[in-house]
Amino acid sequence: MDYNFEWFDREIGAPTVTIAEYGLIFNLSAIMTLGEPEGIMLGFDSEQLMLAVRPVKGEEAPNNVTFPFKERINRGFARINTKDFVRYIKQYFPLPFTKSIRCVARWDEDNNAMLVDLTQAWEDIDLEETVSPPGLFT
Repeated sequence: MDYNFEWFDREIGAPTVTIAEYGLIFNLSAIMTLGEPEGIMLGFDSEQLMLAVRPVKGEEAPNNVTFPFKERINRGFARINTKDFVRYIKQYFPLPFTKSIRCVARWDEDNNAMLVDLTQAWEDIDLEETVSPPGLFT
């Protein structure tokens, strides 16, 4: 049987997206999964609680569904301010979350997007750790 292993890089970890009251935070691994695009589009499936993040290349025209991304990358994280989007998706959560939740993401070829399964989220204890982990890019 043939396998197609992807080897885990402990320096950058798994691709994760943190959802906080003010928006979304992408870690370095998530940024690399997206390919450091100029912008992103955000989609949400309310029935399956799935978030889709589609990269937008520089030649694609920005519009009202495109969020700047590459310019938001700082110290290995990208922070996208989108309070309205977070308020929208929070209404579908079965339990309220306080500060933030973190989710592991994965690339999906069929949708040409990074998918974030919100049913697999866990609450962040320390949001500051999410934003700037000790020893990383300092």
